[in-house]
Order: sequence, then structure tokens, then C-alpha cells
Amino acid sequence: MMFDAAPGVLTPHEHKDIGARARRFARAAGLGDIEVSFAVVDDDDIAALNARFRHKSGATDVLSFPADLIAGGPAFLGDVIVSAPTARRQAAACGHPFAVEVVALLCHGVVHLLGYDHERGPREAVAMAEIELSLLAAAGIEPGVALIGRAL
Repeated sequence: MMFDAAPGVLTPHEHKDIGARARRFARAAGLGDIEVSFAVVDDDDIAALNARFRHKSGATDVLSFPADLIAGGPAFLGDVIVSAPTARRQAAACGHPFAVEVVALLCHGVVHLLGYDHERGPREAVAMAEIELSLLAAAGIEPGVALIGRAL
């Protein structure tokens, strides 16, 4: 897992904590040699990406961009980008640590990279929620923090 954060969005402690939790999640998810690029940015950056690629205005909590897979090429699944300010607000509203919220959003983004989309309908939303719950539990994170699980 490649992890980076925009300057100033995380404290050094948060960067270390989130990096460790993200690596633990990647191991638990069985990503192995499959690479995922994971970045934490501010609301302005994610709003710009949201407008450019989804044609939606405003910040969102997480975006995922699947890679164009090339036969025989490196196993790169894609990019997951999380908004730190939005994750902070959501963590406070849900009563769990910020780093846990960021990893829940990472999980949500990875499940999107695997081809699932809760916006396709209730059946896929339920399937996505079950996968998220399973992955978070395997990573030692309370399943109740799963993003899509909160919406069901």
C-alpha cells in the first residue's frame, strides 16, 4: 500500500497511526502484491477531484479511481483518496477515532476498486456492506464503523 498525505492535513502522529492501520487493513484484506495508492487530502483538493471526475460540486469523504489493468503488468488496483476534514467530522459524529474513520473510508474505496457500487441498487449496497464489515473485522476494527453499513 502506497500512503501519502497532503502537507498539513495530518499531524506526524496521525500520519504514523493511519499508515500502520492502513497496512494492517491491507494485510487483513489479502491485498498481498496488489498495490493501492492511498492519499489523505483536504476538502478543497477532494472537491476539485469530485468536480473534475464525477461532475459533482463540493467535498466528499472518499473517492476511488480504478486502474486500467494491463495483462502481465503490475498488479495495481487503483487510487483511494480521503478527505481529512470530512473524515474528522464523521468520526466526531460517530464517536470513534479519526484514524479509524480514515481506514473505514479506505476500506470503502477499496471495495469500490474491486468493482462494487452501492449506487447500483439495494442488492449491491448490501453486498458491499457485507464485504466492508468482513474486511474491517479482519483488520481488527469494530464493524459498526463501516461506511456503507451506516447507510443501511
